[in-house]
Amino acid sequence: MKILKLTYNEILKQVKKLSFKVCLIIVLLFAISMPILYKVFVYDDSFPLYYEGDIQYYQDQIISDADTEQDKLFNKLLDIKINIINRALENDEDYTDFNSMLYNEYMSSKTMSTILDSMIKDEDINYNEIDGWFEIDSNQYLDYSVQQLQDAKNEIEEYTKELEGIIDTKDYSWYLQVQRSYYEDYSNENDKMMYDLYDKLIELNIKDENDFRVIEAQNIIDYYNQKEILISEKDYVSGDSNLSYDEYVKLTNMKNDEIDKNIEKSFYAIENNINYNGNGLKTTFNDTIQSNITILSIVIVIIAGGIVANEFQKGTIRLLVIRPNKRWKILLSKFLAVVAIALGLVYITYVATFIASGISFGFSNYFVSDLNVVNGAVIQESYIFNSICNTLLQLIPVIFVGLGAFFLSTVINNTAFSVGFSIFILMGSQLAIMVLSLLGFPFIDLTFLPYLDFAQFINKLDLVSNCQMFGIYYTLGKGIIVLISWSIIIYLISTFVFNKKDIRN
Repeated sequence: MKILKLTYNEILKQVKKLSFKVCLIIVLLFAISMPILYKVFVYDDSFPLYYEGDIQYYQDQIISDADTEQDKLFNKLLDIKINIINRALENDEDYTDFNSMLYNEYMSSKTMSTILDSMIKDEDINYNEIDGWFEIDSNQYLDYSVQQLQDAKNEIEEYTKELEGIIDTKDYSWYLQVQRSYYEDYSNENDKMMYDLYDKLIELNIKDENDFRVIEAQNIIDYYNQKEILISEKDYVSGDSNLSYDEYVKLTNMKNDEIDKNIEKSFYAIENNINYNGNGLKTTFNDTIQSNITILSIVIVIIAGGIVANEFQKGTIRLLVIRPNKRWKILLSKFLAVVAIALGLVYITYVATFIASGISFGFSNYFVSDLNVVNGAVIQESYIFNSICNTLLQLIPVIFVGLGAFFLSTVINNTAFSVGFSIFILMGSQLAIMVLSLLGFPFIDLTFLPYLDFAQFINKLDLVSNCQMFGIYYTLGKGIIVLISWSIIIYLISTFVFNKKDIRN
């Protein structure tokens, strides 16, 4: 009970400080403003397929005194481009891969139909020059008979009408069919896999480009492209990686397994019509919480770095030790106060972000199930529960960094150094790992440096990427054991030093 009372008094002392109030206002403003900024800038980053300036550019190219068949054809083709761009502007078409491919195909089709008409009329045209300017290939028709040219023109005009219908209906399945056609003559396993993927997407009958399933379809494609093929041990050893071959195999398998799970989740979302990203809310909320954790780490370092050192610098430590309190209890109460403040700040910022994100994206999106793969089956889970667990997981290194600043504050009695050095370690941990790796330091995974950001353990693809980048292999379980071990050592040294300090001077 005595420790709890000391801890409570220490918490009150810290939260009454002006510096704490300023930090609290900053973290709250950040937690509230981030979701709003995401909504405004990240999820509203569309830009038009064409601009008014594009029309002006082609109008400037029109030959005003066209008196040759070549010049007249040139002007006709420019008019086609201008009319199609006008159509896109009237439809407020945004730039997307689908729109870009569709309008380019439509423009090429209309252009080729006009050129074939010119060929049928046997006009005096330098088609090589036309081809170069309008990026098409009419040379394939130069040896055609008039009937063949007419047949080709009829076929292209029919295709042009089909494209016009796709522009009107926004039938995304056309885009998928075109993509699938690139892999029809598959010659390797990857091409066959891509063909089967597009075939599956077409079966799902995705018609609307704005359908969330389109994003999931693109995610599936992106995931497939990220998969790695294991190389032989002989080929691997010839490289310059610091990872052993067994570690390389583990990481590659982990990456491919995680990709397979993500693909399964995306297919499940498409087939069951579950927009499990919550229309952008989940990504926004997760990113904001992760950013909040980074800022809170700095705030906790500032508090922990001065919580003991300030007592010595101001001489108030004497008022504490003259009371009938054992020194270890005084020190423990101060550390518990740091932990309690960290938990309180996480709670406050979590709630603030929850409300701001809900207002920006809709609170109902919090109740869209998370998807997870367990024993090869996709299951639905509570997003709110998962987000709370992930937030608490990310809090572990925050408390450890706070303990490090607390240790320096106790041993050195210098607030500026304790705070500055701790922030330096926090912000420069990745650089430190890279330097140690280049120097050939063999026990990087036993230091606390790789584990100062637990967000990497939430997404295993990030973990694999970091392990490959640093040339070391580590896991969440190992990270927890290492941080606990370092925490015990650091705290015991802090207690020993504090108990031996000469308080009178």
